[in-house]
Amino acid sequence: MDRRLILELLPGVAFLLGNAIGGLLWAAAVAVVATAVAVGTRWRWDGRMPWLAVSTLVLALVLTGFGVAFNNETFVLIRPTVGAFAFAAISGVGASCILHGSRSPSSQGSRTRSPVGLSPRINGLSTTSSRILRSSG
Repeated sequence: MDRRLILELLPGVAFLLGNAIGGLLWAAAVAVVATAVAVGTRWRWDGRMPWLAVSTLVLALVLTGFGVAFNNETFVLIRPTVGAFAFAAISGVGASCILHGSRSPSSQGSRTRSPVGLSPRINGLSTTSSRILRSSG
């Protein structure tokens, strides 16, 4: 089994074990600790932070912290919904930028444009690859 897969499964398994032992708030707190361990371990292994995992950790930390502080399970229960809405909003903004021709800051230095007006990286080609393809065709 791949070690990264184990890290991905760690928070879910910790949540299930914590729920079996001490209830929902306990499970959420254990899952936040497991998520922090998984993100920290991934950073140590790869030398970079997976931003989706970091944003999940921050969201879980804030909402679980409120749940534990106010002894209210509602904060833990709304966490998946808030996370889904945040992901949808970020995806919507990104899709809007792509559809309306806005370029990301990382592609602003690139002079190569793809036929549909998107940066070559969005189309799956690096700038170098698109130059090679253009010069060979």
